[in-house]
Amino acid sequence: MSISWDEYFIETAKLISKRSSCVVKQFGAVVTKNNRIISTGYNGTPSQFLNCNDGGCPRCKDRIEGKIKSGEQLEKCLCIHAEANAILQHSKDCTDATLYVTGEPCIQCAKLILAVGIKRVVYIEGIYTDNGLYLLNTKNKNGHSILLENITQNS
Repeated sequence: MSISWDEYFIETAKLISKRSSCVVKQFGAVVTKNNRIISTGYNGTPSQFLNCNDGGCPRCKDRIEGKIKSGEQLEKCLCIHAEANAILQHSKDCTDATLYVTGEPCIQCAKLILAVGIKRVVYIEGIYTDNGLYLLNTKNKNGHSILLENITQNS
């Protein structure tokens, strides 16, 4: 018996998260349309910088060393989120697509999701309480909101 498409793509996102160089948290994202992958992304520093695990993001280094707490000085973080990287790869193809992500989108990623017209987000419930789910749940001017589905993490 084969796994569902949602399970397949969330497992793919989990595999992609292993490419992340972030020393704080690893996320992966997959954008699909008609059950075909159109884009993937993982979190990390822009390609012009050293990887996070090589010292490319001083904010993440400070977080690991306990100099700052989770959620502090986010404006100093150089890492790009997995969702943003996946959207940036093929933003014009994201209209009516589904995004699979290994954590709940933050508020900035939620804005990107809305801006490119993604219609469905499948995510693994995360540890961050301050996230963009409330924005994605907000009805737009036409009375619609993004379809959100929390998928249970089995591994």
